[in-house]
Amino acid sequence: MCVPCDYQIELFRFVLPRAKLSNLFVCAVLNVCRVLKNEVMQLNAPIRGIAPLRAAVRKIQTSSEQLTPLHAEYLMLCLLAKQYKAGLSVLEDDIFEVDQPKDLFLYCYYGAMIYIGLKKFRKALELLHNAVTAPMSSLNAITVEAYKKYVLVSLIQSGQVPSFPKYTSSTAQRNLKNHTQIYVDLSTCYGTGSYSDLETFIQSNAEAFQTDNNFGLVKQVLSSMYKRNIQRLTQTYLTLSLEDIASSVQLNTPKEAEMHVLRMVGVCMQSGDL
Repeated sequence: MCVPCDYQIELFRFVLPRAKLSNLFVCAVLNVCRVLKNEVMQLNAPIRGIAPLRAAVRKIQTSSEQLTPLHAEYLMLCLLAKQYKAGLSVLEDDIFEVDQPKDLFLYCYYGAMIYIGLKKFRKALELLHNAVTAPMSSLNAITVEAYKKYVLVSLIQSGQVPSFPKYTSSTAQRNLKNHTQIYVDLSTCYGTGSYSDLETFIQSNAEAFQTDNNFGLVKQVLSSMYKRNIQRLTQTYLTLSLEDIASSVQLNTPKEAEMHVLRMVGVCMQSGDL
């Protein structure tokens, strides 16, 4: 029997500050939270579950370093509600205690998506890296999806995909690329530096990227190609006109070149590189 959503929220406000942290209590909180999460999702109102689940996470944690099963549930609601900044309340904690491996994989995956939503690609890469390189005896679907995003965000952030570090599990090293071949091919195409070839590849595989819900990131990969090519040009030549830039990187007009240069300057100013 489902408890009405409004009653559940009042339950959190009243019971959580007074309850003792017994195993029975923790199990009860987990069950109620999952019912609450399902109800707010059915109501298409995920934002209503954010505050109660955040309170529950803090209540059942033995310390801020502990990862609970509710972390992933909470981050998922933040994603669905597009309340990305709310997710930072748990993502900014340093996690050292993990009970269930699945909790870690989901935390890293959803957390990375929060950071992607905030355009904090370096932070997203840290979490995706953890999901891809964490110890595993068999490949899981979360890691496969994490690696797809790892490839895309790496291309956006640095223009290349790092090799697997030595401590990556042999399972991941042997199997991940076989399950994400289209993304490996995208990375190879990106490495040629040809915008037109990359655009053609993306158009040819658009349906697959859309099925993976990664087409938005893929478009950002395509856009980043202009940035990389402009950077290469300006490193080679001290002064270039907008007309020269537009012609060299296959932009239609000098105005488009100006737009990309200004956007690059804005990004550098935000990151403190300028």
